[in-house]
Amino acid sequence: MKLLKGLFRPRGSASKGQESVTHLIYVKIPAPIGPRERAERFENPLEEVLQRTGVGEISGGGSLLSAPDADGHCSIEYCGIDVDVNDLAAGLELLTVEMRRLEAPPGTSLEFQVDGEWQQLNIYDVPQ
Repeated sequence: MKLLKGLFRPRGSASKGQESVTHLIYVKIPAPIGPRERAERFENPLEEVLQRTGVGEISGGGSLLSAPDADGHCSIEYCGIDVDVNDLAAGLELLTVEMRRLEAPPGTSLEFQVDGEWQQLNIYDVPQ
């Protein structure tokens, strides 16, 4: 995980009177997982470790539905979890480790911004 820390320049802490900077990391899970299962398998355990470590918190989640089929039924194409973190490198490292531990499906990725540009990191492409 040292690789992740080297990707980002360190940010100083906020001055008194200013809010600290938060970073959004979108955890994209390429599986047809509904809201209840997503919460039980991923959101609840992630929220616990995020709070325990002080790295951040879950701020949302959802699913992308397919276009309706001939019968008008939609299916879940993928789901995701919005995570707000106060340190991007620490958040990426924690989410990579935890999503692997929680046996996220292959292709699970973390999407985030660096200098205004969206980046994507497959959790299984990062060396342990």
